[in-house]
Amino acid sequence: MNAGAPLLFPLDIHIFVASSSVLMPERRIIETIVGVLSQKRYHARNVQLKPIFWENESRNANLAPEDAIIHGLRRPRDCQVCLFLFSNWFGSPGVCERVSYQSGTEWELEDARQRVDGELIVFRKDVSGTALAVKSIDDIEAASQWMRLVDFFRREFHHNDGSFKAHYETFSSADLERAAPDSATSFENKVTRDLRGAIDRTIDKSVEHTASILFQYLTAHGQNGVSRAMLQLKYELSAERLDAVHILLVGQEKLVTFDDHWYCRHN
Repeated sequence: MNAGAPLLFPLDIHIFVASSSVLMPERRIIETIVGVLSQKRYHARNVQLKPIFWENESRNANLAPEDAIIHGLRRPRDCQVCLFLFSNWFGSPGVCERVSYQSGTEWELEDARQRVDGELIVFRKDVSGTALAVKSIDDIEAASQWMRLVDFFRREFHHNDGSFKAHYETFSSADLERAAPDSATSFENKVTRDLRGAIDRTIDKSVEHTASILFQYLTAHGQNGVSRAMLQLKYELSAERLDAVHILLVGQEKLVTFDDHWYCRHN
């Protein structure tokens, strides 16, 4: 399960997991998957995965759920990876930052899309075979939730002719029951595959970003500007301290570590 050589400096990758409480079993599976990936694939690379689950965080009862995320949790746009799950329950309408949304999950999706370099993963549970017989007030609400969700997916993920304008993965209750090692279509394997891809791409983008910044400093200041570039990364871009730093400094300077600080020393 090796994902590559260890990074020279640590990288935190935040993973926002969004869904209604109806999908709590799936959320627990995802939590386990993130833990396994962290220990078996990314810990050795000096990458720490930090999943964001609203049920694991304390929240202020005076705030609406979306406002609680803004003022307490890390919001979706501040996470490199966002994973969304939808089923037959869309959620309750609300207002966040003076904008009305049909549900909290819709707001979370719109917020996640504000990050242009983010990784967005969407799963939709296939419940099309579930009968929606209206026999009570609760059944009416369930039917309303289902129709709102259908309309949301038609609007956000499909063109008028039915073709896709944004990708999402589907799964069923049967996929949850399949053993992951034996079935590529199991929910666990689907999530693991997509998370691994998103995390690996996030690491690659971070390396490229750091390399670009250092190249700009080296171009502007030459070898005498390397120390300045390193200090800039240390105090302003600590999340981007990656092995690209070492690659660009080979043959020019050596890294010296002292009391959890690091500096440059000329050869």
